[in-house]
Amino acid sequence: MREIKNNVVVFLTAVILILSWMNISATRNLEHRINNMHGEFASLRSQVSHEVGQISGTVQHMREAERWWNIRDVEFLETGADEGLVRLEWQLREYSAGSQVTLNYRKRGEDTFTTIAAETESEGYYYADFMAEITHEPSFEIYITSSSERDTVSEKKVGFESDKTYEYYISVKEDGKLRSSDVLSLNLNTMSRRLYNPLFIGVHLNDEIYISLNEDTFAFKESKYQVEQAFAEVRKGDTVIQRERLILNDDMIESDGQYYPEDIFYEARFDPASDYDDLYLVINYNDDMKFEIKIDLNVIGLQYNF
Repeated sequence: MREIKNNVVVFLTAVILILSWMNISATRNLEHRINNMHGEFASLRSQVSHEVGQISGTVQHMREAERWWNIRDVEFLETGADEGLVRLEWQLREYSAGSQVTLNYRKRGEDTFTTIAAETESEGYYYADFMAEITHEPSFEIYITSSSERDTVSEKKVGFESDKTYEYYISVKEDGKLRSSDVLSLNLNTMSRRLYNPLFIGVHLNDEIYISLNEDTFAFKESKYQVEQAFAEVRKGDTVIQRERLILNDDMIESDGQYYPEDIFYEARFDPASDYDDLYLVINYNDDMKFEIKIDLNVIGLQYNF
């Protein structure tokens, strides 16, 4: 009987030791995981602190830049076939009377900046004019549908690829010290499109071709160039084998007793020549400006250059 009791005591002691060891091991594992988590949290805090520091530095830099100057406007004063006179206007918030203020600009990719003296518009307000290369191109969307390919939808970006981006910065010299802004970019391709109203073109392909041209005058009523005529041209190679004029749709809408054009809207419907390669939309603007768009009939869906 005493031997049984001794065995029970030994067994219980062993169980207690095993449980204690397991508890100690689990505790150590938990402590190890907690330490790892502390390390991860510390690393995360360091990363967050670094990112916040970078953001704060960027914001501070922007505030410092904004504190002493800001751009007001950019516009074309004159435009030619491939050049335009650009006016850049800005405000100096911190300056001394008699300071020498200059605009420094260059076409992207050039090595050196051209420096020109700024003109004073009023106290603290300056401007400078310079000639720049421009591309005459309205923004447009073409949407093509086809009775035989209703489920085929694709998308294609078209238009000029030339880079008309300029870089510039402002310099102020006062009391023998020169202060300059960051170098900024000016995309004249985007600006050039302000000279035209956006165009929305619809093409439906069946046994015949239906083409429509909508000049959006709602948001850009002051554009310099307006559509005067439009033609659909069917071409074989470089030869025009068929030319159809788009007819103006002059539907009017009434508002407060006044009548306005609903849209500047042109359309044509015709049977194309049996053997042709390409379809072009040719648009004549005022001031003898002319623009043509090649319509890719292999793209059922959207073509655009916005």
